[in-house]
Amino acid sequence: MRNDRIKKNGGDPLAAALRFLSRRAHTGSELTEKLRKRGFGAEETEAVVARLLECRYIDDEAYARRYCRLWRERRSRLRIQCEIRKRGVEEDIIAAALAEEYPPEREVLNCRRALAEKEGPAAEKTAASLYRQGYSAGHIRQALNYCG
Repeated sequence: MRNDRIKKNGGDPLAAALRFLSRRAHTGSELTEKLRKRGFGAEETEAVVARLLECRYIDDEAYARRYCRLWRERRSRLRIQCEIRKRGVEEDIIAAALAEEYPPEREVLNCRRALAEKEGPAAEKTAASLYRQGYSAGHIRQALNYCG
């Protein structure tokens, strides 16, 4: 079945990679994994990914910055860092993207927004939830003091 799908797609890893990229942005690591799952060999997969990196169809730095911008108002720095890391982006690229797109005070603002108009047990439950989502206890405490 898998070989039929490859033949049906023309057996061209570049065409398959471009189809993946036409749907959404991928990191180099994600694209490599997808092509390998489709049955393409390691050598041809690496060549295609290298060519797409060279042509800037794949850009892990831009991907990381875009991901930070998209989620910075709803997720903690830690969670964003973990999500980008899962996609195979290098640590230095993640750190640069977070430094550029996610200022540290953003976490306190996110906590404040979540805790706004909460009192007593509701505020405690929300604070516990924020902690589980990766917000630091210090940022949550700052938000509680501001809202309280």
